[in-house]
Amino acid sequence: QIRQQNAGRLFMMASRVFEKLALDQVRELGFEDLRMVHLAFLRNVDEGGSRISDIAELSNMTKQAAGQLAKELEKWGYILIETDPTDGRARLVTFTGRGKDFNSLRSKIIKTAEKKMADTMRQMKLGLQLLLSKNL
Repeated sequence: QIRQQNAGRLFMMASRVFEKLALDQVRELGFEDLRMVHLAFLRNVDEGGSRISDIAELSNMTKQAAGQLAKELEKWGYILIETDPTDGRARLVTFTGRGKDFNSLRSKIIKTAEKKMADTMRQMKLGLQLLLSKNL
Protein backbone atom coordinates (compact mmCIF):
# COMPACT_ATOMS: atom_id res chain seq x y z
CA GLN A 1 0.00 0.00 0.00
CA ILE A 2 2.89 2.39 0.61
CA ARG A 3 3.69 2.09 -3.09
CA GLN A 4 0.27 3.52 -3.97
CA GLN A 5 0.03 6.03 -1.13
CA ASN A 6 3.44 7.66 -0.89
CA ALA A 7 3.73 11.44 -1.16
CA GLY A 8 5.74 11.39 -4.39
CA ARG A 9 3.13 9.26 -6.14
CA LEU A 10 0.33 11.53 -4.92
CA PHE A 11 2.12 14.59 -6.28
CA MET A 12 2.72 12.82 -9.59
CA MET A 13 -0.96 11.87 -9.79
CA ALA A 14 -1.98 15.46 -9.05
CA SER A 15 0.31 16.71 -11.80
CA ARG A 16 -1.17 14.27 -14.31
CA VAL A 17 -4.72 15.25 -13.39
CA PHE A 18 -3.83 18.93 -13.81
CA GLU A 19 -2.17 18.29 -17.17
CA LYS A 20 -5.21 16.38 -18.42
CA LEU A 21 -7.55 19.16 -17.34
CA ALA A 22 -5.33 21.74 -19.04
CA LEU A 23 -5.14 19.68 -22.24
CA ASP A 24 -8.94 19.26 -22.24
CA GLN A 25 -9.26 23.05 -21.99
CA VAL A 26 -6.73 23.54 -24.82
CA ARG A 27 -8.81 21.31 -27.05
CA GLU A 28 -12.07 23.02 -26.07
CA LEU A 29 -10.49 26.31 -27.18
CA GLY A 30 -9.89 24.91 -30.67
CA PHE A 31 -6.29 23.71 -30.50
CA GLU A 32 -7.11 20.03 -31.10
CA ASP A 33 -3.77 19.19 -32.72
CA LEU A 34 -1.68 19.86 -29.60
CA ARG A 35 -0.54 17.11 -27.24
CA MET A 36 0.95 17.45 -23.78
CA VAL A 37 4.49 17.37 -25.12
CA HIS A 38 3.69 20.35 -27.39
CA LEU A 39 2.41 22.29 -24.38
CA ALA A 40 5.68 21.59 -22.55
CA PHE A 41 7.55 23.02 -25.53
CA LEU A 42 5.30 26.05 -26.10
CA ARG A 43 5.29 27.17 -22.46
CA ASN A 44 9.05 27.66 -22.73
CA VAL A 45 9.01 29.94 -25.78
CA ASP A 46 9.54 33.57 -24.77
CA GLU A 47 7.46 36.31 -26.40
CA GLY A 48 10.55 37.63 -28.18
CA GLY A 49 11.72 34.19 -29.24
CA SER A 50 13.83 31.41 -27.78
CA ARG A 51 16.60 29.15 -28.98
CA ILE A 52 15.64 25.51 -29.46
CA SER A 53 18.51 24.46 -27.18
CA ASP A 54 17.13 26.65 -24.37
CA ILE A 55 13.60 25.33 -24.90
CA ALA A 56 14.96 21.77 -24.74
CA GLU A 57 16.71 22.43 -21.45
CA LEU A 58 13.72 24.16 -19.87
CA SER A 59 11.37 21.43 -21.13
CA ASN A 60 13.65 18.66 -19.85
CA MET A 61 14.01 17.07 -23.27
CA THR A 62 16.83 16.42 -25.70
CA LYS A 63 17.73 18.97 -28.35
CA GLN A 64 16.73 16.41 -30.96
CA ALA A 65 13.26 15.97 -29.43
CA ALA A 66 12.82 19.74 -29.17
CA GLY A 67 13.90 20.11 -32.80
CA GLN A 68 11.34 17.54 -33.92
CA LEU A 69 8.56 19.23 -31.93
CA ALA A 70 9.61 22.59 -33.38
CA LYS A 71 9.24 21.18 -36.90
CA GLU A 72 5.75 19.88 -36.10
CA LEU A 73 4.66 23.14 -34.51
CA GLU A 74 6.04 25.13 -37.44
CA LYS A 75 4.19 22.87 -39.88
CA TRP A 76 0.96 23.41 -37.93
CA GLY A 77 1.45 27.19 -37.92
CA TYR A 78 2.24 27.89 -34.25
CA ILE A 79 5.89 28.96 -34.59
CA LEU A 80 8.55 30.06 -37.06
CA ILE A 81 12.06 28.63 -36.95
CA GLU A 82 14.77 31.01 -38.09
CA THR A 83 18.52 31.34 -37.76
CA ASP A 84 19.43 33.26 -34.61
CA PRO A 85 20.83 36.62 -35.80
CA THR A 86 23.31 36.67 -32.89
CA ASP A 87 24.61 33.12 -33.56
CA GLY A 88 24.27 31.64 -37.03
CA ARG A 89 24.59 28.10 -35.64
CA ALA A 90 21.55 28.41 -33.37
CA ARG A 91 17.90 28.22 -34.38
CA LEU A 92 15.44 30.73 -32.96
CA VAL A 93 11.75 29.97 -32.40
CA THR A 94 9.17 32.76 -32.50
CA PHE A 95 5.38 32.67 -32.32
CA THR A 96 3.19 33.11 -35.40
CA GLY A 97 -0.26 34.67 -35.13
CA ARG A 98 -1.75 31.28 -34.21
CA GLY A 99 1.00 30.74 -31.66
CA LYS A 100 0.36 34.16 -30.15
CA ASP A 101 -3.36 33.36 -29.99
CA PHE A 102 -2.60 30.18 -28.09
CA ASN A 103 -0.05 31.89 -25.86
CA SER A 104 -2.53 34.62 -24.93
CA LEU A 105 -4.91 31.96 -23.59
CA ARG A 106 -2.37 30.20 -21.36
CA SER A 107 -3.41 31.96 -18.15
CA LYS A 108 -7.08 31.22 -18.89
CA ILE A 109 -6.24 27.56 -19.49
CA ILE A 110 -4.30 27.35 -16.23
CA LYS A 111 -6.98 29.12 -14.18
CA THR A 112 -9.73 26.91 -15.59
CA ALA A 113 -7.73 23.75 -14.86
CA GLU A 114 -7.00 25.00 -11.34
CA LYS A 115 -10.69 25.62 -10.68
CA LYS A 116 -11.62 22.17 -11.94
CA MET A 117 -8.82 20.67 -9.90
CA ALA A 118 -9.86 22.30 -6.61
CA ASP A 119 -12.03 19.38 -5.46
CA THR A 120 -9.40 16.85 -6.44
CA MET A 121 -6.76 18.87 -4.59
CA ARG A 122 -8.87 18.98 -1.43
CA GLN A 123 -9.25 15.20 -1.52
CA MET A 124 -5.55 14.69 -2.23
CA LYS A 125 -4.60 17.12 0.54
CA LEU A 126 -6.63 15.09 3.03
CA GLY A 127 -4.98 11.90 1.81
CA LEU A 128 -1.53 13.48 2.01
CA GLN A 129 -2.19 14.79 5.51
CA LEU A 130 -3.32 11.30 6.60
CA LEU A 131 -0.23 9.72 5.03
CA LEU A 132 2.11 12.23 6.63
CA SER A 133 0.48 11.87 10.05
CA LYS A 134 1.06 8.10 9.90
CA ASN A 135 4.68 8.45 8.86
CA LEU A 136 5.82 11.27 11.14
